Amino acid sequence: MSAVLAPEIQTTQPTPTYRDGIVMPRDEEKRVFINGVEFNAERISGRVVGSRVKQHSQIYTKHHNNYMANGDNHVYSTVQSEQWETSEVRLRFEDGKEKLFKLPFAVSVGEDDMMSVISLYRLKGDGYTVAAQNHNISQHFTYDRNGLQRVCSMLGIFKPQVFLTNKSYVVALALVALGLYGVSSSILLAVIGGFVLSGFLVLAYQYVVVLPYVLAVWPRVNRQLQAFFDDFDTW
Repeated sequence: MSAVLAPEIQTTQPTPTYRDGIVMPRDEEKRVFINGVEFNAERISGRVVGSRVKQHSQIYTKHHNNYMANGDNHVYSTVQSEQWETSEVRLRFEDGKEKLFKLPFAVSVGEDDMMSVISLYRLKGDGYTVAAQNHNISQHFTYDRNGLQRVCSMLGIFKPQVFLTNKSYVVALALVALGLYGVSSSILLAVIGGFVLSGFLVLAYQYVVVLPYVLAVWPRVNRQLQAFFDDFDTW
């Protein structure tokens, strides 16, 4: 059992069932710790009765400023494209009910394969699908590295990033604006300067504090996530 999991506070004790020689636990929950943050992990298992992989693409333009030695500013644009895949999988459960899962990553499944969908939920908070497992081929599927990091950020696994919210920006804006007004007694300067300086503070915090922190802890977080994924079969 991986050290990431906490079996002493497991919320359910499901009895494994055997389907076509494959051990399949029933729907279950478990408490897990990733980077010291506690989550509820939920797995829903069923038989695949329908699936499809959807292709997505996005074309966007990036603008660049090229400052010349003579002071001229030339703006040029580049067109870039991004492609990714998602999956839709319909699972049928033991009671005959079915549910459609829209997975934010691609999975490889066949008709009648036994599959689990795994989600992480913040305690009394939001949850996100983080992985899926095809028990017939003993393989799990999840996001790429960038996708995993985005989910970790949304779940609050990268602790300093929890302060980067709209509420924290409004607080910074209010404090900066009040300070500028106290110095200048100008409402216009306080408002304009507040937006500029508070935005600069948020960006500085993101790149000076959050980014180095993410780079430092990501190897450990990634190992804990992989141990969590590899532990599916033993739930």
